[in-house]
Amino acid sequence: MSEYSVREGHRPGTPGDRGAGARAARGDGAPGDRDAPTGAGPEGADAKSNRALILDAAVRLIGRDGVAQVKSAVVAKEAGVSVGLVHYHFATLDLLAREAFLYADAITVRTMAEAASAATSGREEIDLRLFPWLEGTEEFQQAWEIWGEFWHASRHDEEVRALLRDAWEEWVQLIAEAIDRGKLDGSIAAGVESVDTARRLATLLESLGQQLTTGLIAADDARRLLRGALEREFPVPERARKPRRSAEAAI
Repeated sequence: MSEYSVREGHRPGTPGDRGAGARAARGDGAPGDRDAPTGAGPEGADAKSNRALILDAAVRLIGRDGVAQVKSAVVAKEAGVSVGLVHYHFATLDLLAREAFLYADAITVRTMAEAASAATSGREEIDLRLFPWLEGTEEFQQAWEIWGEFWHASRHDEEVRALLRDAWEEWVQLIAEAIDRGKLDGSIAAGVESVDTARRLATLLESLGQQLTTGLIAADDARRLLRGALEREFPVPERARKPRRSAEAAI
């Protein structure tokens, strides 16, 4: 088995527990984490800081160079810690890879939640959740690269698919909930089907994001296509036919 077995079709770590990634992104650690003992390495005894450094490094490596670079020495060099600390916090590189995916996912979900908190309607919230993914920033470019790496691995292993399925369903649910809020506040027509519409939008966004990442489409064109899809999915309700702030312009 290679250092990173997802390349051979094995899911890193054990099934389930996406919450571990969310806890890591918040700085809460994961179940069973131990505080590194004093003198565990020259980098010091701050377990949470070292763990976060390692996860950040793994995320950067996967996004920049692919899963093949998730190796102890490479991650340690990228993080500025010892190889021993990488092994101390992550018993296997499979576990590190899984946690890195969850960590990156939790950060992007949190970023979207912060952006959406400024929305004044459900319809505006959808814009605030979707358009930043097509801005071509380093943060979202990295997120797309990581998503693509694990998406490819999921083709060959059901457990990898389970990991992605959880992330995908959470993303669809967030969009569906925004649609529901829009129907309640009148910014989205009551007859719009929330979950199916959310799946269509998530699917379009994923396709546009991958095309943007590989240079097959320009950011302006990607945003134009998304804007057109949103206009078709959400024709302005009669009672809401008045000028509304453009959430896309506010991003």
